[in-house]
Amino acid sequence: MAYTPVDDSGANHSTIYYAGNDSNPRTLTGGGFQPDMTWIKNASQAYEHILFDSVRGAGSGKSLCPAQYYAENVTVSSSTYGFLSAFTADGFSVDEGTTSDVYVNDSSAGPNYVGWNWKAGTTTGIDTTGSTITPTGYSLNATAGFSVIEYTGNALAGALVPHGLGVIPDMIIVKNVDSGQDWRVYQHYSSNLGGTPQNDYMVLNTTVGKATNSTIWNDTAPTAVNFSVGTADSTNGSGNQLMAYCFKGIQGFSRFAWYNGNNTTTNENGRFVYTGFRPAWIMLKMSSGVGNWSIYDDKRLGYNSDNNALYAQADNSQDTSNKVNFCSTGFKFIDTGDPNADEYYIYAAFAQSPLVNSEGVPNNAR
Repeated sequence: MAYTPVDDSGANHSTIYYAGNDSNPRTLTGGGFQPDMTWIKNASQAYEHILFDSVRGAGSGKSLCPAQYYAENVTVSSSTYGFLSAFTADGFSVDEGTTSDVYVNDSSAGPNYVGWNWKAGTTTGIDTTGSTITPTGYSLNATAGFSVIEYTGNALAGALVPHGLGVIPDMIIVKNVDSGQDWRVYQHYSSNLGGTPQNDYMVLNTTVGKATNSTIWNDTAPTAVNFSVGTADSTNGSGNQLMAYCFKGIQGFSRFAWYNGNNTTTNENGRFVYTGFRPAWIMLKMSSGVGNWSIYDDKRLGYNSDNNALYAQADNSQDTSNKVNFCSTGFKFIDTGDPNADEYYIYAAFAQSPLVNSEGVPNNAR
């Protein structure tokens, strides 16, 4: 069996880093593929994260804010402050809003922007065996372990929604598009060392740790075909449009797991987390307590140890504290405190390149 089915990580996940220049509209290239989900953040100023997917479509009314509980394009309006206007063959286009383009392309105060991209792309043939909710739209990429699922809630406990991955998902992020509900996160190690993650949920738009509520996932683990939702409005609001972003770890390309921080300051003794590839993007969250959803990528500000954090739950500019180094087979902490406190953490990681390609040939370490 090949080490990985994904030799070209950049054909399935990528980061576009760019300086705002006030041009309108503007097309950003270098993504390597046409994205099906793009998450944009003004890294140098305190403005909202905005997220778009190809199932709902691009446009001024289609923004979701990962740091907020808002419904689609509510309260903080991308039609006013800029938005993703199109998914293109090698990236995406942005458009300024009616007042300002601070979300996507402002040149004032030296803004620099980051766009994180994921590829799905298959829009027919989803397996709905046993499903009790039929998706109203979807795009999936089973090879790279990613799908975007749109569905209408029915408020029934134990409703089953197909995810299209063909294997049990490792992480599911759900947002009620029509209602001001928190983002709900399922991660298979949120209970630490396995446990019963279907009893737990985490919240993308807050710093709180894991909590337990049977109405979120109906205390039912996902299967290779479906994930279960309960009666909560955040995952199954009656008549509401909901979006699920589903992930499965793929050897050599992505990993969703856990680690225990060691709160050590020295480079030699800081916690090392093995992923099996050199990361291009990681998101880390303390599951056992209060902490940031810390996001690092390999495009902003160069390379170790200048890996600055953006926080998924906050509109802050990037944190310039030096906390983590990217390594050829994982990532290593170089400071104390979150995200290396003596606590349990979950993480999501995507590769710059696999350790070994599908032909069994080792890749060069950076």
